[in-house]
Amino acid sequence: MTSYIDRARAVGMEVLLVTPMQSNPYYDSVFIDWVPRSQIAAAIRTLAVQKNVRVAPMSIPNGSTSDARHRAGVATANWFNHPGVSGHAL
Repeated sequence: MTSYIDRARAVGMEVLLVTPMQSNPYYDSVFIDWVPRSQIAAAIRTLAVQKNVRVAPMSIPNGSTSDARHRAGVATANWFNHPGVSGHAL
């Protein structure tokens, strides 16, 4: 991802990283993530700080729902892998 960020910036592109949404806990267990999405989201947030890149947080850090931004991200998800209509509008 670091290389992608550097290459995009080299040609004048703005970069926005997006954390993955939480998976539907009732989805077929055959499709369990190899790495928990919470760990991927944490790595993306860390990289964003290191590279001074903005982040669109679509996951909930540490399972907390106290932050309105994260509640909005969860509420707009289809609970599998995409935001719903309101999520796309957001």
